[in-house]
This record gives sequence, structure tokens and C-alpha cells, in this order.
Amino acid sequence: MNISEIFFLSNNTSLTNQSRCAVLPGIQIRHLSYPFDKTSATLFLKESGTSSMVVLDIEAVSLETSEHIIDLCRTQGARVIIFSTVCDAELKKFLLRKGVADIFNERSVQYLWPYLSLLREQHGSSAAGTILILDDAPCVTDIIRSILQRFCYSTVITSTLQDFFEELPHIDPSLILVGLSTKKFDIQAFIKKAHGDPAVRRAPLIAYKKPDDGIYIHELISGISRYTKVILSPVELYSLLLHLIFRREIAPHLGALSSSLDFTGFSMLSGSPLSQMYYNLGVDLCSEEYIFTEEKIPHIHRVIENISGSLIKVESIKWLAGNNETRATCATYV
Repeated sequence: MNISEIFFLSNNTSLTNQSRCAVLPGIQIRHLSYPFDKTSATLFLKESGTSSMVVLDIEAVSLETSEHIIDLCRTQGARVIIFSTVCDAELKKFLLRKGVADIFNERSVQYLWPYLSLLREQHGSSAAGTILILDDAPCVTDIIRSILQRFCYSTVITSTLQDFFEELPHIDPSLILVGLSTKKFDIQAFIKKAHGDPAVRRAPLIAYKKPDDGIYIHELISGISRYTKVILSPVELYSLLLHLIFRREIAPHLGALSSSLDFTGFSMLSGSPLSQMYYNLGVDLCSEEYIFTEEKIPHIHRVIENISGSLIKVESIKWLAGNNETRATCATYV
């Protein structure tokens, strides 16, 4: 993301102090004095745009004012990051409805600046692949795009069947995401068109549907099982994408670190006390691979930096991954 300015609307001392001390070359940082309301926030954000990041302390204003600010940012193309000391079910529900993915708190705000730096470094990069999306709900596509773009995936978003099938031949998607709740979506027309277009089968297709739009009987008998084995809710889709793409990114880094430390029996020795390591290896330790070289140590540093970068990318969106106790259970297998 090309970030040229950051707008801070906060009453949190820790966040404000960090923002005033932060130095990001080429980025202008602006602050709106507390207290603020809809009127002052609107005037403050009137110059924000597609290269703007807005950090909103959601505890400093009412939910109504927060909603106004988020809607204003969407209209002007600015991206929103939420700061909140508490991330409860009510806040999550609100942010899902408004299409906001990033939440930082007092513990994780230390990663805000490294996160913004990473976004700037990979501006315009689509090296990881392209995801084709059929959906006309901004609150859904904004979250999907936020998850994907931080991992260098580009997104092609279409809102009609015609646009979807016109775009498909021109890209080589890594995944295809189809929102069955898209307005005027005709599932029979989709299946008929897909049946005659082999490009649909070039990548895995994941279908999803808002639970409020009714049960899945229509989709179950439609024949969509030819293209997907599951119909998810949007919340389940976010969780799946986050788990899948994070693993895809971090696995090579972990593999590189493991190969860099490829001692005989290294994994077996993990957690062993020094005395046990000596008894297991003894003088044979000197015959192990030598790691203290001018090439290997810098390589290990770079790998660890890459792992750290991957963790920073997910710090503010890990709430979308859910957990075993609160996982959504409305997925329907077809």
C-alpha cells in the first residue's frame, strides 16, 4: 500500500506518544486533538484519500461517530486501523459489519510502525498471485482484500457474473472466491457458464454465503458441488484464508531456518539440558556442520527477520482466525 499520510484520532496516551515520536520517511503524521465529534472528524479527514491510513481509537468516541468516520474513510478510499484496549464480541461484530480487519491494542501497538513499514515496502507487489472474487458487498471484499494484500496477493473484484467471466480468461488465479449472496446472483446461470469455461477449474473455487440469507438447500441441489466441496460463511472464509495464506508464507522461512541449523539430531536435542547434549554428542559435536561462517550467520538473521515480518502481518488480524472454542459452525459441505 502506498502510504503518504497517517491520520490519528485518539485519546490513548500510549498510542499518541508513540505516534508523535514515530519517524517514517516520506509519511506525514497528523493528529486531531481530543475531544472530537462527527463534525471535527469530517473536517480533519477531508484531505484523506487512497494513500491515507486512518488510526481510530474507537474508545474515544461513540459507536455512532466511529461508524461515521469509517464510512467517510471508505468513501474517500482511506484505510482504517482500529485501536482498542478491549476486543470483545460486540466490537468484532461491529467491525465485521463495517468491513474493518485491523485491530491493535496496548500490547500489540508496538507492531503498528513495523506493520506500516512492511505495507510500504511491498506497495504494488503481486508476486504471490492473484485472487479472483465475485462479490458486491464492500464490507466483505474489504476484509478479504486486507487479508490478501498484506501477503502480496493482488485481488480482482467483480460484482456481476458477466464481469467475473470477462476477467477470468485474462488472469491465472491462485484462488477463486464466489459470494453466493451477491445481488442478482443466478446460481444456475453460473453453473451453466462455468460448465462451458474450463478456466473455472484452473484454481480451487471457494463458495460462501451470509447465514442470514437462508439455508443452503437451493445451493445443495443446484449442482455447485462440481466446483466446490464446501459453502462457508464470510467469517469462516476469513479464517480459512488467514490460516491458509499464513502457512503458505511462513513455511518456506521455517524450512530455511531448519536447513540452516541442520545438525545431526538437532530436533531430538531440542529442550535438552547441556549435560544431556554432551552425553549424546560428546566429542562428536566438533564433527557437526560448522554454522559460524560469514555466509550462514547473516542468512539466519535474514530468515528470522522474514519470520518476524510474517508474524507482524497477522498481529492485527489474528482475531479473524477464530479459535477452537468459538469457531463458526455453519459451513455446509456439498
